[in-house]
Amino acid sequence: MHDHGTPAPPADRRGRLLLTALLLPCLLVTLVSLVVLWPAERTRAADADQFVPDAVVAARVVEVREVDCGSVEAEGRCQQVAFELNGGERQEVEVDPGAGQPRLVVGDAVKLAKYVDVAGLETYALVDFQRDRPLLLLGLLTAVVVVAVARWRGLAAILGVGVTAVGVVVFVLPAILEGSSPIAVALTASSALLFVVLYLAHGLSARTSAALVGTLLSLGICAALSSLSVDLTRITGLSSEETVALQGFAAGVDVRELLLCGFVIGALGVLNDVTITQSSAVFELRASDPLASRLAVYRRAMRIGRDHIASSVYTLVFAYAGAALPLLLVFTLLDRPVGQVLTGDLIAVELVRTAVGTIGLVLSVPITTAVASLVAGQAGAQARTAKATTLSR
Repeated sequence: MHDHGTPAPPADRRGRLLLTALLLPCLLVTLVSLVVLWPAERTRAADADQFVPDAVVAARVVEVREVDCGSVEAEGRCQQVAFELNGGERQEVEVDPGAGQPRLVVGDAVKLAKYVDVAGLETYALVDFQRDRPLLLLGLLTAVVVVAVARWRGLAAILGVGVTAVGVVVFVLPAILEGSSPIAVALTASSALLFVVLYLAHGLSARTSAALVGTLLSLGICAALSSLSVDLTRITGLSSEETVALQGFAAGVDVRELLLCGFVIGALGVLNDVTITQSSAVFELRASDPLASRLAVYRRAMRIGRDHIASSVYTLVFAYAGAALPLLLVFTLLDRPVGQVLTGDLIAVELVRTAVGTIGLVLSVPITTAVASLVAGQAGAQARTAKATTLSR
């Protein structure tokens, strides 16, 4: 149902007025919110310098020796690794692989953090493997496959991904760190990105506008439901190591609202997919049967929507289970009761996130279908009139 090869029937004057009345206020509020919430400057942690290396340099492993670990805390055997930096300089670093960490072998391409103390002494520490080239190749392969199958639509979708990434880095993260309300930032950024990405990827049409209306309304429902759910379940998000670290660097960030922000942005992708599908279904059904009533088109599109709901709901569950598999294995090894695991803050956050996303997804189907049926129904009125006139002759 994502094939947009045939142009969508144009909405008549009533349909265009309906879409304008629904979207224009949203656009104006979004633009004003962007101006008000736009961060004045980049915010950094006061003591960030002590955690940030002076440089990160590329190196290659040229020699590995097994040695006894020099530190008291480390146990077992460590590796004395000789690295050759890009400039030809050789550095030796003791590496404690630790539990589950990969052991280095000669030829591994890695990144080293370089630290310079007040006396000018340089020390190095292993940061990570070099992944720039394989990730670039994987990204190019993804782009080629998307463009080869979806053609110009695929290229527009890739550009939309780039716009989204820029929006998050340039607006969302700095605005939250500057002290703006995370939920206000999430709603503003989501709305702005939807206006840009949907029209960029799917074209300026009544079909896309109907999907945009459905997405925005569903996103508002998700935001309200997220706030209610967080209050009822009393989840804090403080069981996450990342959140605790953030509190150390930016204590002014409201963790509760940050949770809501994550819920809203997390729901955005799946909502967009469902609303575009439903709007396309309505317009294709209208094009295939111009004489059908709005109610008939709505009912037919809802049959398609129910199948999409069923597949999307268990997709959300599988996605979370896959991402949380290591954590679930830890709980299994600790033999903790299932009820205790599910109601703990760490898992409860993800359950609430999944529930909010699922409810928003389900409700987006009838909302978008109703909006698209009204707009597409107006567009089909001309065809019904013309055919009725022909038959009367």
